[in-house]
Amino acid sequence: MACHKLSIACRELEFLLPEKARMTDIEYEPDGQGVIPFGCRSGACGTCVIKVLAGAEQLDAMGNDEKDFIEMLGYCSASHRLACQTRLHGAVTIAAAEQASLYTPSSQTPCSLEPKGVKP
Repeated sequence: MACHKLSIACRELEFLLPEKARMTDIEYEPDGQGVIPFGCRSGACGTCVIKVLAGAEQLDAMGNDEKDFIEMLGYCSASHRLACQTRLHGAVTIAAAEQASLYTPSSQTPCSLEPKGVKP
């Protein structure tokens, strides 16, 4: 079975997960507890919103339900995904919610995972 690397930016963590694993499966790996917060695992709570920094093409395509929910939460970028609904098909680098304000892949300057219209 093929395994793929999931890298968590700013924490310098890497996990090897099997083909088609959900990102939230790192919860079962050493050092994986609490890295990606999650609640329902069914795409209904929005707790596991992450920002894909690299390798978006290595993920399942975003379905209409996920897209609509992400937009309902106020996120405007196609790089925002629900970790519990996203399956790996190759190497991916992400920022979990609490990290995204610290890292931007293109400029290495602060960015925000905050929904549009929300001010810290």
